[in-house]
Amino acid sequence: MAVRQRRDEVAVSSIQNLQQVLSLLCRANGYARELHVDRWQFAVDYDELLDAGASRTDLRWLVASRMVDHALETTAPGSDKRSFSPLVSTQLPLETSFVLSDIGLARCGLLAEESIAPASHPDRHLTDPADAAATIQQSTSEKPVNGSPTPRVVPEWDPHRRELRYQDKLVKRFRVPAAIQELVLNVFQEEGWPDFIDDPLPPVRHLDAKRRLQATVKSLNRSQLVPLLRFHGNGCGRIVCWEPLTDVM
Repeated sequence: MAVRQRRDEVAVSSIQNLQQVLSLLCRANGYARELHVDRWQFAVDYDELLDAGASRTDLRWLVASRMVDHALETTAPGSDKRSFSPLVSTQLPLETSFVLSDIGLARCGLLAEESIAPASHPDRHLTDPADAAATIQQSTSEKPVNGSPTPRVVPEWDPHRRELRYQDKLVKRFRVPAAIQELVLNVFQEEGWPDFIDDPLPPVRHLDAKRRLQATVKSLNRSQLVPLLRFHGNGCGRIVCWEPLTDVM
C-alpha cells in the first residue's frame, strides 16, 4: 500500500508539472472528438510538446506511465489521412507523435465523456491537469468532514481461498478453476485495487482480445453471492474498471 501511495504521489506531482503539455494533448483529443475522427489524426508532434515545456525525460515518463501512446508518423506526401507505425517504449525519434491513452484520458477526467458525451467545442471538455491531479489524489483516500484522510474501502481477493470480499462480506467464491477471472483479480489485488487496470490477459492467436475481455467482465459480475461489486470496461476493450454497487450497511 505504501508503494502504491508513493507512486500516486509521484504521478500527482508529475501531472502538476506538466499542465501545459497535458492541456495541449487534451485539446488535441477534443478536436478529434468534435470532428468524429480517430484521435491519431490530431496526434501532437514531438517538437510541439517540447515547445510546450516538456523535456525528453518528461516524455519518457508519460510513455512509461502509459499516460500517452506514441508512434512514428509515416504519412505519405499528399495523403489526406495521417498514418503511423508503432514504436517500442524506449524509442523516441524526432518524428514521434503522441496522443493521450485511455489511462491518460481517465486521469484527466475525460474517459467517461469520451464514451458518452456528445461532441461540442473541445474547450468545454478540457480538464485542468491540476484538477486531474486532485482527482487522482482523492481516489487514494476519502476525506470525512473533519478533513483527516481515511483509507479507501476496496475489495479483497484471497487467491488461496479463491474468495472475493468487500467490506468483510463474501461476494464471490470460485469452486472450480477460472484462470482468466482469477488473473484479473490477482492484478487488481497486486495493484492495490486502483479504479481500473489495463487488460492483463495475454494475447491468444485468432482470438478477439476485446470480446474475450468483455466475456471475462460479464463472468466477474455473474454469480455473485452478494451483489456488491460491478466490473465494467470503457468501450475500447483495453481496460477493466470496478466500482461498488452500493454502500454496505
